Amino acid sequence: TAIKHLGDIDSSVARGVVWGSLWDTVRDAQMPARKYVDLVLNNIGKETNSTALRTQINNLSATLHSFVAPEAREETRHRAADRLWELAKAAEPDSDAQLQLLQAFINQTRTEEQYDNVQRLFEGELTLEGLDIDADLRWNLVCRLATGGRFSAEQIAEELENDNTANGQQYAAQAYASIPTAEAKAEYWNKIMVQRYAISGFKSGKPELIAQYDEPYFEQIEGIWRSRSHEISMQIIGGMYPSVPTAELLERTEAYLASLPEDAAALYRQIAEARDGVARALKVQAADI
Repeated sequence: TAIKHLGDIDSSVARGVVWGSLWDTVRDAQMPARKYVDLVLNNIGKETNSTALRTQINNLSATLHSFVAPEAREETRHRAADRLWELAKAAEPDSDAQLQLLQAFINQTRTEEQYDNVQRLFEGELTLEGLDIDADLRWNLVCRLATGGRFSAEQIAEELENDNTANGQQYAAQAYASIPTAEAKAEYWNKIMVQRYAISGFKSGKPELIAQYDEPYFEQIEGIWRSRSHEISMQIIGGMYPSVPTAELLERTEAYLASLPEDAAALYRQIAEARDGVARALKVQAADI
């Protein structure tokens, strides 16, 4: 009944209970992953709670990537992307749902026809009513086209020249690493493997040089957590957390934790561990005095 009618429940709280319960069920191997895919694809178009929508899109991505049986994975991903495209086109113009569903489609694109739609969106040949392709969405399209072998390193460089901001540089790195060639993968493997050493070097030296990045850390870390792989984001979240324990840092961290959305529980846990380290250090410092 939930697979067919969850979106018909009026209460967002009640829907959230069912969403969460069935997500636990599929993670505990008590419900076939493809039934959960059906649950999401049948009902996500009616979800009005923005956080719930984002959570289910993330859960759908994890299910397609890891939980669907290997022999059915590609067919299921193709079907999911097609359905997400239809939902994005049917969504309310200029709504958060429209943007989230479109981004979900872009990220699940697999077939040539799906890549054609991504390319037509990028080139402006195809539009969705009310949709504004801002810098972030444009880069999202670039990264996906690079993944599909439809965007060259030279084209990425042109995009970066037009948006040579901090965000633009991060997206460009993602796009370069997405290029499906052995050379691109080898280059970015080496860059990723040296990341922890770069973090160690950055954190060494004069504290006043590093302290200016404390606030940018809190401003950017959720975006990094959402966009990077688990291993890479863990290195950055833990490694780049401000290293000098102060009462101000403890207060800022607690305020940041209080501001995190419900679907960022994994990020919350990691930052909370860092917060506990600051609290412990301040307690020990007080005892030393």
